[in-house]
Amino acid sequence: QIKFLFQLRGSVLPKAMVWAAPSTLLAVILCFYGPKDLSMNVSVFSTWNFVLGYLVVFRANQAYSRFWEAGTIIQKVRGNWFNAVSCCFALCSPEPEKAKE
Repeated sequence: QIKFLFQLRGSVLPKAMVWAAPSTLLAVILCFYGPKDLSMNVSVFSTWNFVLGYLVVFRANQAYSRFWEAGTIIQKVRGNWFNAVSCCFALCSPEPEKAKE
């Protein structure tokens, strides 16, 4: 029953590994063979973190807005279908006298 956790068919793991493996390899190479003194200007680092944080929050907000817009549209479509089916049932009758109406 737990075998489905380890299957690769339908998984995002192979696509994620395409991006993660080269980045990991580069990080390991830089860790062992790169420069040992990585003194970084604090203002550059904090500016980079601010811009990156702002972009992540903006993207999450956009996704949240799209999610609720899609949910609202789905509920409207559901209501329209319900109204259409209700009209069909209201106008249909098995009685032969009402067939002329």
